[in-house]
Amino acid sequence: MFGEIRCPVKIIWGEDDPWIPLERGKALHALIPQAVFETLPGVGHLPQLEAPQLVLERLNAFYQTKAKTDEGSAPWEG
Repeated sequence: MFGEIRCPVKIIWGEDDPWIPLERGKALHALIPQAVFETLPGVGHLPQLEAPQLVLERLNAFYQTKAKTDEGSAPWEG
């Protein structure tokens, strides 16, 4: 299932997640072609609540790299 994903994917994982270990995030990353995986030091299970500004910055940077090209097609559209 995950191997069939072809759209851009950004995985943000808290390094100090007490519920789902970092190894699970790395395993998920390995299953999704071309996914971008990033860990946040000192952050737990809910990065969007624990470090919202940092998550926003990381997502904005990701979106910038995936923005539509001058030709009007997105990189993942072929």
